[in-house]
Amino acid sequence: MKVTELRIGNFVSNYPWTELLEVTMINKLGGMSFNNILFGDVDKVQAIPITEEWLIKFGFKQSTPDTFKKTKHWYHDDTTIWFEYNLICYIYEGNGNIYCGHIKNIHQLQNLYFALVGEELIYNG
Repeated sequence: MKVTELRIGNFVSNYPWTELLEVTMINKLGGMSFNNILFGDVDKVQAIPITEEWLIKFGFKQSTPDTFKKTKHWYHDDTTIWFEYNLICYIYEGNGNIYCGHIKNIHQLQNLYFALVGEELIYNG
């Protein structure tokens, strides 16, 4: 993971996926603090994959399965971001959907949400 992908408030994990870390500081040299503790080895920081459990923690809701597609979708009340049953990300735009398949990790979702809404995605873990 590159330091340039992260913003203060993003969630990541330390290797080997044992602890949830929140980015609390990033300096000009690429040094970071997590949970207000200086962390020097950025190479051991891992992205957290988007799962249904994480979507629930961020306030996404599951829609009723469509009778035609028979699949479930995840949506958030405050935005046009939604996920198909296989957790592929889309942004609804008035004329259709914008595919955002590259959004696969929690910090990417947090950044996308902030870019669209101008507020942090609230974590209810």
